[in-house]
Amino acid sequence: MVRHENEISQTTDVARRPEFADRRTTKTVDGRSVTGWFTEDFTLAELKTLRAVERLPQVRNRNTVFDGREEVMTFQEVVDLARKLSKAHGRTIAVFPETKHPTYFRSIGLPLEPKLAAAIRRNRLTSRRSSARHSSRTPTRRGCAWGRTPSGRRTSSCRRNSGAAPEAPISGTRSPSTRCTTAGGSTRW
Repeated sequence: MVRHENEISQTTDVARRPEFADRRTTKTVDGRSVTGWFTEDFTLAELKTLRAVERLPQVRNRNTVFDGREEVMTFQEVVDLARKLSKAHGRTIAVFPETKHPTYFRSIGLPLEPKLAAAIRRNRLTSRRSSARHSSRTPTRRGCAWGRTPSGRRTSSCRRNSGAAPEAPISGTRSPSTRCTTAGGSTRW
C-alpha cells in the first residue's frame, strides 16, 4: 500500500469505519509504541475500501477538500499512473518508493524488499534510464534514519533538532529544513 506509515489512522478514513473498530491496537514498531490501525492487519481487499485523507490538515488545510475522494493506491497503481501521466504530458514522471520500517516488517515475517524488487523488475524499472529510485528507512534513537537499498547499498539521513526520523527525504537530497547525509548514495534503477 502507498501510505506514509503502516499505521493508517492519519492517512485514511479507517478510524471512522465501524467495521474496523476492533482492529485498533498498540504495537511496538522499531522501538516505539504506536496505537492505531496497521496495514499488516488488513487484507488488500479491505484496504481498498478505505479512502485517503490529508495527513497534516493543520498544515495543508486546502488538501482536505479531497478527503475521502480517492481510494488508497498500491505501488503498481502508482507506476501505472506515472506511465499514463508521462505519456499524456510528454515528459517523464518519476516514481520514488520509500519503504518504512523494513526491520519491523522483517521481524513479523513480512519482508518488504522481495516484493518491491519483484515489482521493479516486473515493470522494467531496472535500467539506468528508468524513472525510479528507492529509499528505505528505519528510524534510530538519535533522529536519523538508515536502511539499505535492494542492491545492498547503505543509505542514511538525519534531521536537525529533532528526535523524529525524516518524513520522506530521498537519500542525497537537501531542503532548507533537512540535512541529509548519505553513505553509499541512493540507488537508481
